[in-house]
Amino acid sequence: MTKHIVVTGATGKQGRAVVQSLLKHASFNASEHSIAVVTRDVNSRTTLSLTQESPAVRAVQGDFKQPSSIFSALLPEKPWAAFIMTVPGPNEVAEGTGLIDAAAKAGVSHIVLSTVDRGKENNGNNPSDVSHWQTKHEIEAHLRRVVEEKKNQPGTLTYTILRPVFFMDNLNPGFFGKVCGSVWRDFINKGSLKLVDSKDIGNFAAAALLDPESEAWRNAETSIVSDELTYLQANDVFREHTGQDIAVSWRWLTSVLCSLNKDFQMMSRFLREKGYGGEAGVARSGVQVTSFKAWVIRNSDQFR
Repeated sequence: MTKHIVVTGATGKQGRAVVQSLLKHASFNASEHSIAVVTRDVNSRTTLSLTQESPAVRAVQGDFKQPSSIFSALLPEKPWAAFIMTVPGPNEVAEGTGLIDAAAKAGVSHIVLSTVDRGKENNGNNPSDVSHWQTKHEIEAHLRRVVEEKKNQPGTLTYTILRPVFFMDNLNPGFFGKVCGSVWRDFINKGSLKLVDSKDIGNFAAAALLDPESEAWRNAETSIVSDELTYLQANDVFREHTGQDIAVSWRWLTSVLCSLNKDFQMMSRFLREKGYGGEAGVARSGVQVTSFKAWVIRNSDQFR
């Protein structure tokens, strides 16, 4: 029987990385597994590029506001596992908990949930002062409750929670990349910043989805930290391999953005005073992570 894996956010950085990592994983077999990528537009260029990567990938039209429709689209087949990620916004908790409930009701046996690392003190059961991180905390708590409730019902449901840190992709060319570079340089000051390559998230998620009974992934919660550097260290690496400095915005502009956005202000303060949890460069169950240097080299063409 084919094992159907549902991937939400498939056209974004994380979801796409999960799909690509699944296809490359040694345990993935196109005759035994299929990947249903959830998208609002099955005919978009990004969606079509994913479905063209393998006959095992198919697009499923779905909306986070109607999560049951995502899994009913697979009928009469039963989904085996699901990768769930949520988008910050006023409806994030409702959409995230709705996806979890719909997956459990559809008979999914393992859920991989991607959230965010909130520091050693605030991972797990502790709330966060950063509102768009607090929503992740609430969704995590809901997943644990659903898994606990399923223990007394037919069928087993297990989970893996992945907590990425600051995305290396946040430094990509563009206005947002400049703002992120400025936050690192001007607001974290001389402190180090923990970074993650989105491809590492994909590799961790793929390993958990394909081997859910492993002790490393069964009802496990882990931060993903690919590397840790100060701004000066990172800028030296960046300049060496691209010929230029990390792009930054004007300090005054970043200061204004922080003053106007309390959440942005709280996050910047957290990164400066406390920082993410997790240890940099730590592999899990054979899944390696990517150094900042390797990420820069891989993406150097877009920075030139």
